[in-house]
Amino acid sequence: MPPGSPRYILRAFALWLAGLLVAWSLVWGAYTLWLDGRLNDAQARLWWESWKALLWLVPMATLAPQVTGVDAWEASGLGGGLHLRRGLAASAAWVGASVGVAWLLGEPLAEARMDASALRLVLFVPLVEEILFRGFVLTALLRNGVGRGSAFLLSGLAFGAIHLPGWFVMNGVSLAVVGQAGRVALLGVFLAWVTERRGVWPAVLVHAANNALSVGVLAWLLSRVA
Repeated sequence: MPPGSPRYILRAFALWLAGLLVAWSLVWGAYTLWLDGRLNDAQARLWWESWKALLWLVPMATLAPQVTGVDAWEASGLGGGLHLRRGLAASAAWVGASVGVAWLLGEPLAEARMDASALRLVLFVPLVEEILFRGFVLTALLRNGVGRGSAFLLSGLAFGAIHLPGWFVMNGVSLAVVGQAGRVALLGVFLAWVTERRGVWPAVLVHAANNALSVGVLAWLLSRVA
């Protein structure tokens, strides 16, 4: 299996994802055992943001030229245009669909909320996660001959899976948690489609809109407009 073949990159993808899940589980375990309740909000944010940079972005940025054939900046997708109108249109479509599904299932929407933790989930988290999953990962898969549909699905599944360690720690292991990760994976597939057609920045905007809906920031903003 020569480097650059689909089979090679799929094996590398599986090893990378397994290693990342183990490492991220250890980070969650260390936080739960020794730091939970001992750090203030700012210190906790620094903990998570530092580990995300160290485990998520630095290795991929370092390996990008070998894995994708382009430099880290191009592989990240950040060099593309903002495509604001397209990003807003995709965001409106996703949020509208999410609200519609919640209404059909009888699920309540998040209550209005605006605080530093919520803003981190809306502003910082989408950027980091899109650089990794729709920047580096999707670029690596597509540039090594993996088909569009398979690349979208794999990057989406990885996106859903990375949420499981934290959710298992906070909520316990259950089918409900796995189902929630499945929803996130579906979002990841949509974000991969948005990225492939429009670039990473529109996907960041869609991701931010999704998180704003999920944590109540969107409800807070609408309450100020109404």
